[in-house]
Amino acid sequence: MNHMKRAAVCLMIGMMAATPAAFAQYTVSGQYRPLTEKTLEQVKKNFSMGLRSGNDGVIESTLMLVSQLKMRYPGCDMAELQRLVEQLAADCPSERIRYKAYLTAALCGDTEWFSADPKIMAAPSGQFFSAVADRLNMKFFGLNSL
Repeated sequence: MNHMKRAAVCLMIGMMAATPAAFAQYTVSGQYRPLTEKTLEQVKKNFSMGLRSGNDGVIESTLMLVSQLKMRYPGCDMAELQRLVEQLAADCPSERIRYKAYLTAALCGDTEWFSADPKIMAAPSGQFFSAVADRLNMKFFGLNSL
């Protein structure tokens, strides 16, 4: 059983590693190219599996990738992913995942406002949720001019 669990985790990590390359498509000017419908559906399928994973690390990585996808492609229909994120924010036993899912849900709910902060757009993966939380705190405490 332990070998099967390891194999499943390795498979999920492999899928998650391949997914960012699928949606991080730049043109020469640095703008994002539109995703093909086929690629977008595969990305959403991978993210859905990642959010349902039993591995906390996979779930946390997927939450960040969902946020980045929404910021890069705000018109993308992500209703199913947003439903899964909101479910994690409400029901996940891990406080850490609930918090990151809450931040992801907030970002997906007001993508334009979060995307206006260059710190979020440029944040390395280890600091992404901290940058989102800082921006959200500014909103709650009235520390911004937006």
